[in-house]
Amino acid sequence: GGAVSPNGLGAADALARKYIKDFPGNRAGPLFMAEWLIRTNRADKAVEFLRDPETFRNGRDAAADRIMGLALAAAGQQEEARKVLT
Repeated sequence: GGAVSPNGLGAADALARKYIKDFPGNRAGPLFMAEWLIRTNRADKAVEFLRDPETFRNGRDAAADRIMGLALAAAGQQEEARKVLT
């Protein structure tokens, strides 16, 4: 597969944001969104998204911490990733 076009990214981002808005208690939406940001070379945005207290109002669980570790590592923040993952 090739790179996703900016229009495609925007459309996919909008769908994920809508899902998160429509199902605020479902943790799958934010986890998907963070992984999507990492996979589309926007790890810095994933870190920002995961650090936002509104993303997981009851705090991050083990799955969210694993994705945070991946996001931090992909964003070049290896030491921070190590702290989150250990």
